Amino acid sequence: MFLRSLFPALLWALLILVLCLLPSGSMPEKDWLDDMHVDKWVHVLLFAVLFVLLVKGFRQCGAVGITARYPGVAALLVVLLYAILTETVQEAFTTDRHGDPADVAADLGGALLGAAYLRWGPVLLGQHRKRWERYF
Repeated sequence: MFLRSLFPALLWALLILVLCLLPSGSMPEKDWLDDMHVDKWVHVLLFAVLFVLLVKGFRQCGAVGITARYPGVAALLVVLLYAILTETVQEAFTTDRHGDPADVAADLGGALLGAAYLRWGPVLLGQHRKRWERYF
């Protein structure tokens, strides 16, 4: 049950790792993309989705401890560790890409965006939820 509920998050994490290990030559090179910091926004989006999938997985799997009581906090810790891991792997195992602390910051920003979506998204979309169904 634990792996089944976290399977979407694990698949998404694998996708993130593959994207982080792609050679930089396979990335589009446009000056106007650099001006908009598209790379950082991609990190924000990828890790926001990862955060949401982790929280939902932790809530469904019947976990114990911090993952059961505070799934958002547990997901934030996992995202932080995974962000550091992906940048470290990128630095160590690729020749043309480098780990970037700004990418880790963007990843954490994505986790916070995911938390904001889980907290206020249903309210903004008109789907009110009960008080005890909060994620934090």
